[in-house]
Amino acid sequence: MNPVFVHAADLHLGAPLRSLGAGLTDDAKAELLSLVDKAFTNLIDKTIEYNAEFIVLAGDIYDDAENDARAQLRFFRGLKRLLDAGIGVYIAHGNHDPLLDEKKRNQIAKLPDGVHRFLPGSVQTVVHKLRGGGHVTVAGISFGKRDESENLALQFETVDRGSTQAIIGVLHTNVGATAGQTNGVHANYAPCKESDLRNSPVDYWALGHVHKRSVNHMDGNRYWAYPGNLQGRDIGETGEKGALVVEILPNGVGKPEFFSCDEIRFERIMLDCSTVEDLPGIQKVLEESLTNVEHVLPIVCRIHLVGSTQAHRQISTTDTSVILNHLQEGCQGLLNDGYIEKIEKQTSPPIDIDRLRSEDDLLGDLLKWTSRANLDEINELIDVQSDGVQELLQTAEQLRQLTAKLETMFLNDLFNQDEDKDDPK
Repeated sequence: MNPVFVHAADLHLGAPLRSLGAGLTDDAKAELLSLVDKAFTNLIDKTIEYNAEFIVLAGDIYDDAENDARAQLRFFRGLKRLLDAGIGVYIAHGNHDPLLDEKKRNQIAKLPDGVHRFLPGSVQTVVHKLRGGGHVTVAGISFGKRDESENLALQFETVDRGSTQAIIGVLHTNVGATAGQTNGVHANYAPCKESDLRNSPVDYWALGHVHKRSVNHMDGNRYWAYPGNLQGRDIGETGEKGALVVEILPNGVGKPEFFSCDEIRFERIMLDCSTVEDLPGIQKVLEESLTNVEHVLPIVCRIHLVGSTQAHRQISTTDTSVILNHLQEGCQGLLNDGYIEKIEKQTSPPIDIDRLRSEDDLLGDLLKWTSRANLDEINELIDVQSDGVQELLQTAEQLRQLTAKLETMFLNDLFNQDEDKDDPK
């Protein structure tokens, strides 16, 4: 069996959950918040279980440049456990925890002896000896300031492999964005191009900064990857969160494998209400939907009520908080003591949308367009900064939510016009 190492990033220790819903009681919120710290403990536990040779942490260890004493002590204890288990630790710092002047930092707990922290300025390398024989080169560089604009990836071009089995590059960076652009919601710090990674001697780029997990094959036994963060912090960070374990081969690395560390799971649920005839019917549909969602962990979810439904008038005229509280009470067990943080109403009147889409008129053309529109076309049509649309456009897979919202707008306009004709006032 080949040796392995663990790649994690964006721990954001000390960061609060940013959105749990205004209706959540103080006790319930405190209970959920108490789970967040366990994500880091899970990372340490699983790294030891894997008997990893070492762990690399690719920036944003802290959420606010080491100003949380409790988070620092927790980090110290975790790293000490790894070192006591014979596991090496390599750290590069990012924009949330740059290595500023020591006088500007509030360092409560120094790193344990044996931890290697890469410094700013230039890439440094360490040759790590594997327990069963052989070596790998670990190379990295930290941010010396928050708003790092230099392409630091280019500095890795001079890293010498020597006789080692692989070069592991540790860097906090934004891959693929050009000047003035961002990667989703992530600012363009230390920007680089994918070609910069491919053309380097690095076999595995252990990256941080982007919170969405991404594993990318370069060539041969070479990869670049973002593990994402350990714990989702709001509804914009959905799905499993954790780290990557990577096999060290005689020449390069194997494909990274994901393992979860999170203790709270954020999810967006598209709830098709087409079979719902009244408000109580929404709960049954939600119950059926939640049985298909992993609910070992507490789920904090945003529910999008969609579809052409007989209950559209009831849904649209009933206060959203009333619907939310009804569903929350009825589905608490299925949420595993989680919470519905918000409900989005996107239903439409009971209209045969397929028939309307086939019509040769303006509405038909609009509905045809929403069924095939891509993100670029959407961005050209509307102001993405308004009406919550930017939030929906954080990831491409959320496009369906936006097109459903546009279809609802079109159909509601039509429905309201028909009602006005019937109402003599």
